[in-house]
Amino acid sequence: MVVSERVNIKQGIVIGKEDILPNGKRYHFFKGIPFAVPPLGELRFKAPVPIEKFSVPEIECFKEGPASVQHDTDTGKKFTGSEDCLYLNVFTPESKSNKPLPVMLYIHGGGFTTGNGNSDKHNPLYLLQEGVVVVTFNYRLGVLGYLSLPEAGIPGNAGLKDQVLVMKWIRQNISQFNGDPNNITLFGQSSGGSCTHLHLFLDNSKNLFQKAIIHSGVIIMPSMIDDDAPAKTRNLAKLVGCTSEDPHEILKFLQSYNNLEEFLKPLVIDGLPVWNPDIPIKPVIEDDSPEAVITKSVFESMCEPNSVQVPVIMGYTDAEGLSRAAVCGENLENFPKYFKDLIPPELNISLKDPQRIQLDKSIKEFYFKGEKIDKKMTYQLSHLLGDYQFTSYIRQAAEFHTRFQHKSPLYMYRFDFDGQLNLYKRKHKAGHLKGASHVDDLCYVFQMEFGPPEPWDEEAHKMVLTMCKLWTNFAKYSNPTPTIDQQFGGCIWEPVPKCDSWENMNIKTLIIDKELRMMDNPDEERMAFWRNLKNYHKC
Repeated sequence: MVVSERVNIKQGIVIGKEDILPNGKRYHFFKGIPFAVPPLGELRFKAPVPIEKFSVPEIECFKEGPASVQHDTDTGKKFTGSEDCLYLNVFTPESKSNKPLPVMLYIHGGGFTTGNGNSDKHNPLYLLQEGVVVVTFNYRLGVLGYLSLPEAGIPGNAGLKDQVLVMKWIRQNISQFNGDPNNITLFGQSSGGSCTHLHLFLDNSKNLFQKAIIHSGVIIMPSMIDDDAPAKTRNLAKLVGCTSEDPHEILKFLQSYNNLEEFLKPLVIDGLPVWNPDIPIKPVIEDDSPEAVITKSVFESMCEPNSVQVPVIMGYTDAEGLSRAAVCGENLENFPKYFKDLIPPELNISLKDPQRIQLDKSIKEFYFKGEKIDKKMTYQLSHLLGDYQFTSYIRQAAEFHTRFQHKSPLYMYRFDFDGQLNLYKRKHKAGHLKGASHVDDLCYVFQMEFGPPEPWDEEAHKMVLTMCKLWTNFAKYSNPTPTIDQQFGGCIWEPVPKCDSWENMNIKTLIIDKELRMMDNPDEERMAFWRNLKNYHKC
């Protein structure tokens, strides 16, 4: 590994390193490039401030910046990360062409409270082999990223504004890394997928990218938008010792509070049922202002004809709830009493409403057919948990897109492949269960340190090549299968047909497995159950 040539960007000179891809070709990486002034002191909770010039002529970008402060659910560490976390990473393959390369910008997941974009979990080596530039980054999470106190000038959504600033940085600088600033594909997984979905509708960001790939997350999933954020801020202030009720005094106290580990206490959700997806601190709808990102209901935007003008890939895994079901483990017998927690929150049915009891019975009967809920029901529970939190909402978003976004081609997928690199279900002790769990598809797009080293078995290696080729084809051509390709068995990924009404809608979907194939309306019986339950065809 040797030092690469210096790259001159608007803020100064960055120095990266050169390394070798699996195919033997070279690539350059620039890790830990600061894209904003450290959000410390009076900048805490506020929109990011872009860096105009580095404080030194050159900076060495050999090591990724820290993740945001968080309770790391992967390692079990109750406190990790740093408040000074606004750094990005650029990976660029060596290219003999002077033509700028497509850019893929990744937003990491983690429920707005955990995770990072660093290469221990998001190493883009096989994407780079397909001839694209990849950018990953860290943004503020939890309290630091989403605290809202409008009365004191803190509207919220700082973490989303970090993401927008990265997009602007790319438009400004990526050409210096042989990237095309006019060909940017935004992609993300889980809450990162929800952010990607959200940015399609935001005036401050939707013109900063040209394509989007959404893994297992849409912004209409339960508890993605907070309707009680200022009250949570006040509760947090009391929790950490603030006695004032004045919003400006509360803000001053929280901005000067140094024991950041205390900020994580309201985010430790171990005490909640593992199937409860509620996120304590999350994005909010802001009052309209020049820096505001979310100013109206996302449902309103989704129903606005042709508000999205870019092509989109959207999808999910065939067993989104598998890891959660496995974690329930020995407690399955106690699960029935939590059915009230699986009523869609958008129905606004109070806990004491008798209608909840009837819905409880309907859900239980649909998924378990009157059988006792025990370990034999793990697959049924997996479907229930996955459908409630992810799959039914992803399908709902796809139907709205098909109905109203006629200028935006939509390519749907379901990832069914169960192989050596389905790392997340194994991590959650569900490796013996069939199917692809939440995050398992991502393990074939990025390389992860906790996975097995290469060489992988033939099927896993083939799937890595398939996923990365599909994704980079889309980044290059706005179409994941622009020509018949024997690498895909000749399968053509067809876009979902547009529809002028809710009737006869066909969500054509690519099934990604050992062999690729198209399917009409997969999982339709389960999706129809939730469609009828939520009655969401209202626009």
